Amino acid sequence: MILVKRVTEKTEGSHFPQTITIYRCSNITCQEEKDRQEEKRIKMKEEKEAEKNKRLKARKNNGHLRA
Repeated sequence: MILVKRVTEKTEGSHFPQTITIYRCSNITCQEEKDRQEEKRIKMKEEKEAEKNKRLKARKNNGHLRA
């Protein structure tokens, strides 16, 4: 496996930043699996962000948050 990049990010609900290390595989089958895992991680992150925005918008519309 070949190291491509390392990203440190703070995720919602986590007290500490998380480090994500991205690798490339020399084997095509291995790389396809890693690509599927990465796509799944990105999709879940986007879904969480969309749900968070939806909740905030609902709270704002109900008058629980001030603009």
